Formats: sequence, structure tokens, C-alpha cells
Amino acid sequence: MENSPKNYSEPENSRVVFSSARIQEGVTKLARRIKDDLKNTAGHEKDLTFIVLLKGGARFAFDLISRYGGKYYYDFVGVASYGDKTCSGGRLEFYHYGLNKELVDRRVIVLLDDICDSGLTFKLVSERIKSDFKPLVVKTCSLIWRVNQNFCPDFYAFKVKGDYYFIGYGLGIGEEYRYLDDILAIDKQGARHVVPM
Repeated sequence: MENSPKNYSEPENSRVVFSSARIQEGVTKLARRIKDDLKNTAGHEKDLTFIVLLKGGARFAFDLISRYGGKYYYDFVGVASYGDKTCSGGRLEFYHYGLNKELVDRRVIVLLDDICDSGLTFKLVSERIKSDFKPLVVKTCSLIWRVNQNFCPDFYAFKVKGDYYFIGYGLGIGEEYRYLDDILAIDKQGARHVVPM
């Protein structure tokens, strides 16, 4: 377990899973991995658009694309599946969807989100983009992948297992705790079974 300076308010029954330093190291490696992988994708150098899934993915996304080291564009989609809860409602609400056609058609798209649980968000956003536009390809990227057999993002920095909720580094409960620099975990049952892999 990694320790974090207590200069902010943390909820009870939480612990640091990924320190700020470890997050930044993981994001830097992930940016390199994406760049290397996309070398084999036609048009990637001049036609790459990162689409940031708000709100949780914003902080991660800007750290990632600042380390990408190549030409890119970016746009935003606002989606919500958690609301103020610690478990997904199983449906997705689009509260901002105004993508610029010029940044999506005939481009390599990489969707950026904070965490991939079931893959539902990535699947539904990807389907809607493919229905409304003509991208060359849509790839998925998350900071954290909660390992499951149904969906694996194309890129991720960390994989975890266990039934708990993350806060910090853009992840929150409603609007709370997004400001924390570390990523902490709160077990949904009050226990502390957090297993980074």
C-alpha cells in the first residue's frame, strides 16, 4: 500500500492504491504504447482524434495527450452511468454530444476514459460515433481496466480486480473527491479488498 500526504479530505475506509507518482509513470508509458501501436494504423499521424469522455476522463486525458508527442486533435463527449452512486445503473446518459464532424470522419479515434468496468460506456459511445460519423477506426483507452471477461480496452495503464470504488485523479462520487492527486479505493461493503495487478 502506498501512502499519500493528508493535505486533503479523504473518506473513511479508503486507502491509496495508485500514488500520484505511479499514475504519472503509468500515463507516460501508456502514451508511448499508443503512439507505437498507431504507427501501423493508416493515417494516424495527421488524422488522430482523442475523444475525452467527461467528466472522469478529463484529468487523465490531458496528462496522456500532453505526453503523446505527435500531432493530434481532441473533442469531448459527456456521458454518465454512475451519477452520484458507486455502482453503474447499467444505462448511459449522453449529456453532451456535439462532436465536430471534421475531427471524426476519416480519422483514427481513440476514446479516453478514467475506468473501464463492464465496457458498456465504451461500447455505446463507439456504436453511436460509428452510426453518426465515418471514422477510420475507433480504439478505446482507459486509465484503469477492471478485469472482466466481457470487454478489454485496446489500451490501459493499470488493471485491477475486486469489488470496490475508486476516487481521486478525476474519479469521484458525484462531484466529490475528483481533486485528489492519488487514486484511492473504497470497498462497496466497507472492507478493503483492493488488488492492483
